[in-house]
Amino acid sequence: MNRVALLLLAVCLAAAMAGVPDGYASGRYAFHGHYGGKCGNDGFYYRDHQSFVICSNGNAYEQPCAPGSRNSAYDHYHHGNHYYYRDFCDVNLVDYGAGIPLP
Repeated sequence: MNRVALLLLAVCLAAAMAGVPDGYASGRYAFHGHYGGKCGNDGFYYRDHQSFVICSNGNAYEQPCAPGSRNSAYDHYHHGNHYYYRDFCDVNLVDYGAGIPLP
């Protein structure tokens, strides 16, 4: 009986998620290359080494990296692949000697 209930729950969940746009359920969004000043498709765009852009319904939201971090090089990301927010601003500059110099 428990297996039947679990299977029914899984089927209902799959049916409910079928109409959810890409990203909303998984947190992953497609990468669309360099940001050229205007949103095309919804998803992530690379702006520069210090920020990225999230496009949603034609609106652009620039996301600057926190102090002490930056994006990986542009060629680290691949057009059409899906990424999470955490995949941007992923370089810890302290690992490369940034910060307050020691005496």
